[in-house]
Amino acid sequence: MNKIPFFSALIFLTLAFLLLSGCVSQDVPQNQTGQQQNQTTQNQNLQDLSGVIIVPGFTHFDVNATGFCGNTVCAGNETAINCCADCGCSSGQTCWNNSCMLGQNAPNKIQLSGNGFVAFPKIGENFVTWHERISGVMHIMAYNIKSLKAVQLTRNSTQRSPDTSGSAFAWLDQRGDDERSTKIYYSDFRNGVEGTITSDDGPRLNPVISGKYVGWRELVGDNFVVMLFDVSTNRLMNLSISDYSSTSLDISGDYAVWGFTNCENIAPTSPCKHGFVVNNLKTGKSEKVLEDIPDLYPDCISVYGNSMAYVAGEWNNTQIHLYNITSRTDNKLTDSRGNLKMCPMVSGSMIVWQDNRNGNFDIYYYDLAKKEEKGLVVEPGDQIYPDIYGNKVVYLDLGQGTRIFMYVMSS
Repeated sequence: MNKIPFFSALIFLTLAFLLLSGCVSQDVPQNQTGQQQNQTTQNQNLQDLSGVIIVPGFTHFDVNATGFCGNTVCAGNETAINCCADCGCSSGQTCWNNSCMLGQNAPNKIQLSGNGFVAFPKIGENFVTWHERISGVMHIMAYNIKSLKAVQLTRNSTQRSPDTSGSAFAWLDQRGDDERSTKIYYSDFRNGVEGTITSDDGPRLNPVISGKYVGWRELVGDNFVVMLFDVSTNRLMNLSISDYSSTSLDISGDYAVWGFTNCENIAPTSPCKHGFVVNNLKTGKSEKVLEDIPDLYPDCISVYGNSMAYVAGEWNNTQIHLYNITSRTDNKLTDSRGNLKMCPMVSGSMIVWQDNRNGNFDIYYYDLAKKEEKGLVVEPGDQIYPDIYGNKVVYLDLGQGTRIFMYVMSS
């Protein structure tokens, strides 16, 4: 029997109300000439979208872009005393709840959301974001890590699957009757820009944002292609290679990495083909990697610098791997058996993931500097969908309802 993407199927069955993903697969071309031709096509497939982001100010926001504490801009009468969230603190102090305090006095765990329909927490340098059902409609929330204040970003229709980087956000925005018709919206607290990146409606999935880049997966024909928008130049790029269908995407610095799966034209007893495509955004070149790894699952990946975290292994014996894009070396970080390790996320020297070795999903981590693996959040119920930035980890807690927490790891 052909193997369908493992994590998509498992998460859909156990957490259907949270899942917003899917994939379509096609044959993977193997000839080198075809790869070179596709790379040439990729470099030519650029569109000048100057003027697409045209909505000034914060049309749907409760606050204006330059007049509130928590927009990452230290301006006006703001100081470290009345707004350390924007102006920072003295050396040795940490801004917590918009007050400067000694770092060791800050709590290591805080509840960010109420107990309700919340999902997909993501963390960046300054904010945590997620989508939340408010008055029966999904909206985007932004939580300032330093001031510990939350802002509802959106008001109209249904918005979901946000991501954040710096002071900017991207999300799926549905402003029509067809649930499959969505646009990618972008906003930035720092410069007051908000608007749509995509000019047409269409089936799109889970945008990611890193610095000046916003990426997403979009259904074109029978395949999910990978699209990338450069906010600094207003240019849209199609990163996909002909006949590939993507299953995941992440961006960091000059790298955009996406997973693919192929179950077409394969004998019924043979496994599907899986792998990753690394796009170097600086050189414009792309490369397939890790096609020969047995039981590779391309559904969940995370990229930080030149490191890519992913999962491989037999059913109920999955392991966390870290692949170095520059050196093309692969390291298996974990070895415990009889459990599922899912959704790894990497930041610096830390990798976090959800792990059911205790009978329910908990949050575990691996410290590359210390070469040690430990439990981070081991509590009753399930803790899932971790994300990490620096020493801060956000996750969804299903132990008593549905809540989002942030855990601050000790230095």
